[in-house]
Amino acid sequence: MCGDPTEGHRILGQRLNTSQGFRPKRKAGISVSVKKCSKCQLIYAFPQPVPADIQDHYGIPPESYWTPEYFTWTPDYLAGEIKILKDLMDVKPGMKALDVGAGIGKSMLSLANAGYDTYGLESSVPFYEMAVSKMNISREKLILAKIEDIDFPENHFDFISFAAVFEHLYHPAAC
Repeated sequence: MCGDPTEGHRILGQRLNTSQGFRPKRKAGISVSVKKCSKCQLIYAFPQPVPADIQDHYGIPPESYWTPEYFTWTPDYLAGEIKILKDLMDVKPGMKALDVGAGIGKSMLSLANAGYDTYGLESSVPFYEMAVSKMNISREKLILAKIEDIDFPENHFDFISFAAVFEHLYHPAAC
């Protein structure tokens, strides 16, 4: 993130290209190191895999990524984070939120439930389709795209969420 070279960065562990589960040593897959920058504290995969197509990384069925229980949304999903958000800012009707890496849309539903006019970006075709079909997210509100390929007007959103996305970006500072 800060541009500091990777020499001297601390290795935290390994990350597989599939769901790791409780005992990743028993799983087969491609492994990369997980490092932490000693200067800016960013945790990142090294080497960062660069696919020919984004779907090579993220075009996986959501069912292979999460357990069946994950596919149910309840109003208390993200409640703790939304409480902190409401403590930090006064949420007024019509304020816009953007969920980058919306997945199947659960955070979008919770932000909308909290009063935001909520939009999302998702780069995985299967996750996008699950958000639309299972979670009833509107195709007008959820955009199938990578953040690097989208350009919104300045100050278009009042709140932007990047939950579990930052570590997947090739150039986080540019995004």
